[in-house]
Amino acid sequence: MQNVIKKIKANELVPNVLKELANTPEDSIAKASQTIDETDFNQATIWISSKLTVGGIESTLATGGLFFLFQQMADTDERRPIEAKLIDDLAVSRTQLNRCGDVWKQLGKSFIEEPQLKAYFVVEAAKKLSAANVDPMARQAAITMARRRQKVRIHDADELIAKFSTDAAESKEEALPTEDAKLNVPAVPKKRAAASLWKFAGKAINLLLQPAKTHVQEVDHAAIIRDLEAALSLYREQFAQAQQQRARKLKRPNLPKTQVSHV
Repeated sequence: MQNVIKKIKANELVPNVLKELANTPEDSIAKASQTIDETDFNQATIWISSKLTVGGIESTLATGGLFFLFQQMADTDERRPIEAKLIDDLAVSRTQLNRCGDVWKQLGKSFIEEPQLKAYFVVEAAKKLSAANVDPMARQAAITMARRRQKVRIHDADELIAKFSTDAAESKEEALPTEDAKLNVPAVPKKRAAASLWKFAGKAINLLLQPAKTHVQEVDHAAIIRDLEAALSLYREQFAQAQQQRARKLKRPNLPKTQVSHV
């Protein structure tokens, strides 16, 4: 087993390590947990994790890129049956092939031009971020994370997708005139969101509590409560103003039209 560890420490290619592993006696492999010290174990863990991550992305990228290339060449009525046969021979669902193709189309250029990024993307996270309905800004944010040597895991992809989807929805809402805007009542300013902390579904409203971005790591819950109280107070004032304006409109007398007589 020590020969396997030596090849890992020398950062040899995966096929060379696997060849050595295949030639290692089974009893030596079975005793690996007792014979390998913590230093070698930690180094091997880092190497294996990196190879699994990069290998997964490279495999997905190769599958997606080659299938995309094949699809472009087979885009005729006569050649499409060959595409169906290829998928059948690969024994892979069209859905999975399309997801790999999406990774190539959305992230392939970045991974080719900056190969170091592949070490920070989990395969499923890359697939989620590459879906057609995902905001491009979510993918760009994930690439920025990888450039900063931050791992882009599945939950990171989910958070980025949700965040930029929420931001897009808020932008659309901001563009629509609200009832208060029609009444010339100032609207409560919206803050750009970080991670969601809390949700509330009532009869009239749905609340999504998202603290503003800050350099402070810990959430200031007391400040959030003060902001919520201030927002509620402002809403009460706006509602009272709106009610007063409506009341004034209702109280306006309907004066009879003046009749002019000609003598």
